[in-house]
Amino acid sequence: MNKFESTKGLEKMATVNIFLTKLDQNFKNSSLILSNLNRFPIFWQESILKKRDWISALSSMAGLLLLEKALSNMGLLRLINSIKISAYGKPYLDNGPAFNISHSGKYVACAVAEISSIGLDVEEIRDIEISEYREVFSPSEWRLIKDSKDWKSQFYRYWTTKEAVVKANGKGLHISLEEIRVENNKVVCEGISYSTYEIDVEFPDIILNLASHEKIDRFNIEYISFKELEKEMDLKEKLSKPNLDASF
Repeated sequence: MNKFESTKGLEKMATVNIFLTKLDQNFKNSSLILSNLNRFPIFWQESILKKRDWISALSSMAGLLLLEKALSNMGLLRLINSIKISAYGKPYLDNGPAFNISHSGKYVACAVAEISSIGLDVEEIRDIEISEYREVFSPSEWRLIKDSKDWKSQFYRYWTTKEAVVKANGKGLHISLEEIRVENNKVVCEGISYSTYEIDVEFPDIILNLASHEKIDRFNIEYISFKELEKEMDLKEKLSKPNLDASF
């Protein structure tokens, strides 16, 4: 499970709870989204409404519902309305556990842990033109990708590792992926060493990586079906309201 790990100065151990869902892309009724927006902070409502299409909006909503589920399991559901945004645009819970949400294609994941910061990245494995990403990788990384028998999976392992570290760092797009180097079993970003973990999941078409500068000793992984998420949103009751439909 642990693909790239730095061990220097990492004494604190923690448990990370990860929730994963696979969206039903045949579902295109935006009432599901709009009828539940008022449960969340205004800035997140506005962000979802600005999404360019229904799948992006639904993915964002699903991420919030997974966060709700995680907080509820921890007895911290009251914190859902204390989500704030850092100066670099990273959502965080005021006086609460660290969390991170990621989505790609049909998949949405949320990680929560009582540590200072975590980064999570999920990528659905798809056909790509690998040459377009050459500059993101160091010579040694690129060589390992190109020489791999399964170069596509190796590419996504490195990609999600870098994305997870950037998200754990908290500065997002202010740090470019080419600045993150995965070499000699260490990942360093702005002078900080990170442990990164490739999480084993039941879906062969995704790669899921998590990063933290604190040591993780346990992962609790729970899959929640899209139907369960629909129930969480009380779908039948909400869709009975006639004036909530919209297009994305």
